Amino acid sequence: MPYLDAELDEAGAEVASCPVDGVGRLSLAHVLDEIVVGQSVMVEGGAAVINSFLSSGLVDLVVVTTAPFNVGEGVSVEQSVAGVKLEQLASKQFGEDTVTVLRPSP
Repeated sequence: MPYLDAELDEAGAEVASCPVDGVGRLSLAHVLDEIVVGQSVMVEGGAAVINSFLSSGLVDLVVVTTAPFNVGEGVSVEQSVAGVKLEQLASKQFGEDTVTVLRPSP
């Protein structure tokens, strides 16, 4: 969609091409190595996004915010960690929400 690229360019956005992985998703390694070089990245998403990053081995730190309600069917942390063992570093309560900081264990 070249017309969209032109509109985005005019708005000041940078448009980059990115290869896909074996299942048709963006290559996370390419995005981090080629596009976001040397920067920290905050990723927000559901179980599929979390699983993609964790299984790629590209995660240094995980910050999970839990609330006393679910959006949709909800997904527990245990269901969304792609077989990666996480070590809890800290946890703090903010009102009814809990913020937990974890890192992948070797």
